[in-house]
Amino acid sequence: PEPRQTLAPDARSIVQAHYRGWRSAASRWLATCPTAERTFYAVTFEPRDGRALAAVVCIAEGDVASTVDVEGEVSNGTSYWYGDDDYFEHEPEIMAMMATAQGLELYVRYPTMEGTHYAIWREVHNRWAIIQDDYDYWYDEGD
Repeated sequence: PEPRQTLAPDARSIVQAHYRGWRSAASRWLATCPTAERTFYAVTFEPRDGRALAAVVCIAEGDVASTVDVEGEVSNGTSYWYGDDDYFEHEPEIMAMMATAQGLELYVRYPTMEGTHYAIWREVHNRWAIIQDDYDYWYDEGD
């Protein structure tokens, strides 16, 4: 397997400047599209004010171009989501990218607790809209 890549110090500064007040805790490179000059990372942040945050961040031309934010809460040291300690077990895997007339699309898959999502995300301004999200359960409830 390829060695895991994380945010370089300059990219980390760009991300933390975008998410004012949030400090990145961990990151993983997801994909790079050289023709669109974009690089994608999964990033988790240190919990803050009872909140937790993880994101898929697209960096282009030295700035954060677009994001998918996953928010949760932390109460009495317990997280009520999958976005901090174990976010990387559920991080999206970018399977393909396509430039369309409606904008850049990502074809992603990501596991949840019971199965796998297969989704299409479309970049709309500085966010990613879910265009389609299908789900494949790993088990049959009748078993």
